[in-house]
Parts: sequence; C-alpha cells; structure tokens
Amino acid sequence: KSKDAKMEVVERVGQLYQMVLVPSRTGFKEILLGHPTYGAGINFDREVYDRLRGEEEIATKLSPLKIREKYLKGTDYVETKNLLDSFLNTPGETRIASVEVLRECIREGVKEGLFGLGYLENGKPKVQRFKEEVSPELVEGEVIISAKLCRPEGVPKQEFQEIMKRVERIATPQELISIREEVEHRLSPEQMERFREEIEKVRGKLAVSAEAGKCKYVELQLEVPPGRLSDVARMVAYLKSKFSTVDLKLELVAKEGEIPEKEYEEKIREALQQAGVRIKKEIKN
Repeated sequence: KSKDAKMEVVERVGQLYQMVLVPSRTGFKEILLGHPTYGAGINFDREVYDRLRGEEEIATKLSPLKIREKYLKGTDYVETKNLLDSFLNTPGETRIASVEVLRECIREGVKEGLFGLGYLENGKPKVQRFKEEVSPELVEGEVIISAKLCRPEGVPKQEFQEIMKRVERIATPQELISIREEVEHRLSPEQMERFREEIEKVRGKLAVSAEAGKCKYVELQLEVPPGRLSDVARMVAYLKSKFSTVDLKLELVAKEGEIPEKEYEEKIREALQQAGVRIKKEIKN
C-alpha cells in the first residue's frame, strides 16, 4: 500500500506540470504537455521525452548530409568533440537522445563518402578512414574531414599494373565481385576508369555456367513499372534463398517534371540515407 501511495503522489505531481520550457536561440520555447490521464501509469520523465521527440526537439537519428552541409560548408574539418559539445550544450541546437546518435551519424557519413574521419597532426587534418566502416571516439583531436580532401590519389603505378593483370586472369563472376570490393575505393578517378573498362571486357567473356541445367550466376538489368517494386522484392528474396550473395543496384530516372532543390535534398536524398541506401551515381540538373 505504501508503494501504491508513492506512485499516486508521483502521478498527482506529474499532473501539475502543464508546460515544458525548452532553451532556444532567442530564449525559451513553450511546449504544452496537456493533461495526463490519472491512473494510466505513465512515467512522467518518459511522457516529457516522448513529447519532445514528437515536437522534433530530441533526435534519435541524425542525417550525415545535414552534418556535412551545416558544419563542413566553407571549412575543411570539424572536431568531433566540438560537434558533440554543440549538440549537448548549445541552446536551439538539435538535441540528441544519446551520444550514440552522433556516432552512428558519423559512421554513415564516412561509409557513404560524405566526409572522412581522421586526426589532427601539427594542426592539419590527416585522413584515416573514408568510404569504410569506422568507430568514432568523439575525442579531442578527432575530426570529420571534407570529402574533397579524402579523394584517393590512387595506388602506385606498379601496383595498378598488377591489379590489371589480376583482372585479366579472372575466371568466375565471384572473383570479379571480390576484386572490385577490394580495390575500387583505393583507385584514383583515372585508374578507376581504366579498371572498369577492363572489368566490363572480362564480364562480357564470362558465360553463364549451365552445368547440370543450373545457373550459378545471374545478372539482370530491369525496367520496373511503377507500383511493381514489391514483385521485384519477392524475386530478390527468392534468389537470396538460392545464392549466398545477392547484390541489388537500382537505376532511377525521373524526367518531364521538376522538383525544387531543397525538396529534392529533404525528400529524396535524405530519405535514401535514412533507409541506408548508398547513392553510387547521381545526375541532376
């Protein structure tokens, strides 16, 4: 009974709070909580948290694209610790639900090639990771770096020649996929162009194996009518039950219309990033 009485007191006190004042750049923003239902057993802290989330005052996910546009526009790097301090302490700044929200955002941004991750050496940023998995520490000296400073200079000439010889010796589609995953992110734009030209030649030479009436490799280029992507999804699921590796890449072309640049960034680009979809090629004008 004593425990029930304490819970009743907590609920009664919670009913007295009708408004939360949230620090903003110009003062305080008022957020009305409404009247909680007596006896509903809702934790008051949780109720405030859910309300702030609903008002987009607390973020459980950050867009790496927005981080790049807001913090790397006009500068080459930003310390991750300063980013964290900004989210935690700056009035009016986006509030993150936990430190892990920022870590995950940086992971996505580095993997997608929106920016790199590294450390300051003698006051200059040194790239450590770009377009690969990372584990941000959010400590002093760790920085996210503008993508323009992270472009690979390419592998040495002799190593590139060895890579091209390996491409010539490819005998299976699996080998082709493996070498692309291994080296593409290390090549300069010029090397990449030559590498892909040779890859296409090899791809043309690889015939579909039909041993015992079975296909061991399938590659399809599809034109999908609007509204039929679900059929493709079912087909992909079936292929995954037959093959250990199924890579799916989509090509989308939209024309004979228009969309504002800001709306494109918010509705298209950000939606893809939120879904974990990596944009490998983008043409818009």
